[in-house]
Amino acid sequence: MAGQWCLIESDPGVFTELLRGFGLYSGTGRGFAAGGRDDRGGCEVGGLIGVIFGTWLGYGGGWRWSLNAQEHPGLMKGLALSNSDTIREVHNSFSRQQLLEGEATPGCRDDAFHFVSFVPIGGHLYELDGLKEGPVDLGPCELTSWLSAVRPVIERRIQRFQEGEIRFNLMAVVSDRRLVLKKRIEDLTGVTMDTGEGSAWPTEIQSELEQMRLQIEEEEKKLQRYRVECARRRHNFLPFILELLRMLAQQQRLLPLVQQVRER
Repeated sequence: MAGQWCLIESDPGVFTELLRGFGLYSGTGRGFAAGGRDDRGGCEVGGLIGVIFGTWLGYGGGWRWSLNAQEHPGLMKGLALSNSDTIREVHNSFSRQQLLEGEATPGCRDDAFHFVSFVPIGGHLYELDGLKEGPVDLGPCELTSWLSAVRPVIERRIQRFQEGEIRFNLMAVVSDRRLVLKKRIEDLTGVTMDTGEGSAWPTEIQSELEQMRLQIEEEEKKLQRYRVECARRRHNFLPFILELLRMLAQQQRLLPLVQQVRER
């Protein structure tokens, strides 16, 4: 991929915020992005976009590049993607903060991962790899059982690496659980029962509604936690650390603390 792309944490919260930053919202969609040891950076975005355009998640702004990339060969699509300022800037906003002068550029290390996507489309399972010319048809599969079809494919891919290698990451790109639960609530609240005293929901439906409302609250808390964690990743704590050290030194407390640490 062209341009400077940092390495970012392979974390569900980071990937969720990446999609939000790209202007995407979750409608419907399914797919896996599998990451394994490699020597390339910036593939996580390609893996996400492979699932997004392989299925359908709904999208907002920032995707003008896709209109120009559709007619290009496979390798040129990656170049078109990397030339998108919006996508690159959102991706690089998650880079590790450079704390000291002369420190290596954040993310420019050898522990990069290469991401490959797997998606069920039109009754077939496809592998989407940015290093290949196009989608690889892995054979027919039913939408209801495609997870069983993709599992041995992922296992074989993992087995290519040396024994003892455990640095793999497998993440699913799924619909926003809140939307799924809210749609289910809408369907259920349309079911009423005549009790003789007006319409009321059956006890079992009331119980299910309460359960789903609790699940929505949990999803909201999880997404809020993702946002807080990502804000911390992006924040430069160096000024705070330097000021704290300066104050401790002024109060004659810094050296005693250092000595305590050394004695442990």
